[in-house]
Parts: sequence; structure tokens; C-alpha cells
Amino acid sequence: MGNLSHEIKTPITAITGFSETLLDGALDDKEVSKQFIEIIHDESTKLSNLVDDMITISRLNEHGNLNIELANIFKLVKDTLQLFSHEIEKKRLNIRIEIDEELSLYCDKLKLKHIITNLIQNAIRYNLENGEIKIKVQNDKKNEWVFVISDTGIGISDEDKERIFERFYRVDKSHSKTVGGTGLGLAVVKESVDALSGRIKVKSQINKGTTFYVILPRFKAR
Repeated sequence: MGNLSHEIKTPITAITGFSETLLDGALDDKEVSKQFIEIIHDESTKLSNLVDDMITISRLNEHGNLNIELANIFKLVKDTLQLFSHEIEKKRLNIRIEIDEELSLYCDKLKLKHIITNLIQNAIRYNLENGEIKIKVQNDKKNEWVFVISDTGIGISDEDKERIFERFYRVDKSHSKTVGGTGLGLAVVKESVDALSGRIKVKSQINKGTTFYVILPRFKAR
């Protein structure tokens, strides 16, 4: 609860402070007012993303049956990449998708979407300019299939690997301030994977990149 309070209060404090400064007369200075409004916009976006992630986690923690349906994995990946097209272009990232366009598997599509979206977003945020993201599916096991995403980003230390799925934990706090994020993305991934009775593994080297392996059971049509 302490971490949550801090994460909520920080953007609210910034929004309140800068808006009060504008109301006290800074609006008359066009350059300063533009800068302050951009900060208010960024902080309000962070707050909105935080609320969205908390709602997602809350729903994941609710007990209920899985909604198993046929999901086209290639389309889920392509649609997600489209959401982040601006960030991908800005960093000039090379995206490699090694998934059969016709590959469809039974799963809870919403939870699978949470997993794919947050892992792709992380791969973009913590990648380097002109870096690469490779996404593939290992589909050769009888009872399981594996979603794999690799990046060429800043990497994760062995010490941090033990904690990356904790809520609000950030691998590189100074870098996180620059790239944004709520500190909940990987927590959403882990709780989605757990809800699907799956497993997640990570391999990483500092300044060489990270690969996540999401191992999920093969569900049958219901």
C-alpha cells in the first residue's frame, strides 16, 4: 500500500503544483506555460496508466472461469505493435515476427492480450535506438506452447531478475523516469500467466538484451 500511495501521490503533486503556478501568473509566459502544460499532460498520462494497470490487476485477482476462445496469435501481435508504432518509429526499431499468420490457439484472449501487450511495451521502452525486437512462438510440444520475445535493450541484472515481477519494482529507476511506465507491467504479465496456469522465464545480460519465455498450456475448445 505504501508503494501504491507513493506512485499515486507523485503525479498528483506534480499536476497540482504546476497547475497552481500557471494560475498564479505563469500562463502569461508562453514558453514556460507550454513547458508546464506538457509536464501536466505527461503526469496525468502516467496517473491514467497507473489506474488502468491497477484495474487490470484487480480484475485478474477476481475468481472466475477462464473465457477460452480461439485466438490468432499473429494478429494479436500485429495489432499490439500497431498501438506502439510511434514509439517503434521514434527509436527506429527493427521488428521481426516469426509466427505463422494462420496460427490460432485456444486461450483466454484477454489475459493473453495483457501478456503480449506488456511484454512488447517493455521490449520497446528498454530497448536502444536502432535495436531489434524478435517475437516468435514455439509450437512443437503436445501439451504446451511458448510465446518468446527478445530485445537488444539495457538488460536485467541477476539480482533484479528475482524481483522484476513485483508490483512497482523498476530495474533501472533512473532509466524508468525517462521512459515512463508504472512499474506494474510485469506484475500484470505474471498474474495473467498464473491465471492461465502457465510459467514465465527470463534470460538477460546487461547491455545485451532480454528474452522472456511464456509457457502456456494447450487449452481445448469449451
